[in-house]
Amino acid sequence: KGGIDANHRMGLHRGWTAVFTCAWAGRTKTMERLVRAHGADLSIRDNNDCSPLGVAAWAGHTATVAWILKSGRDYGSLEETCQPPMTSSCGGKGPYTPEEWAQRKGHTDIVKLLAASRIE
Repeated sequence: KGGIDANHRMGLHRGWTAVFTCAWAGRTKTMERLVRAHGADLSIRDNNDCSPLGVAAWAGHTATVAWILKSGRDYGSLEETCQPPMTSSCGGKGPYTPEEWAQRKGHTDIVKLLAASRIE
């Protein structure tokens, strides 16, 4: 749509697509536009087996995690584990679930969101 391949993988960056960059940087509105207007896939996995949800949880972007969970799109499983997008001094190397990454990195609001979505 609109000349954009929203699921194009960047070869030099762990196989990320644009939604991974949005997840890492907390660019929720840009991610929403990529998903809604250009068909970006939230269930896609990078070369470390992370989903955009895992990256957003690791990076501590509460609004981005909340949007992914409420988007109504397939974002993968909350039980899927992955390696981090970069070395994490407080998080270790994993692999961990998005909730475990958030817990290890002290992102308590994200832990609460992920735990609540498990109950719904």
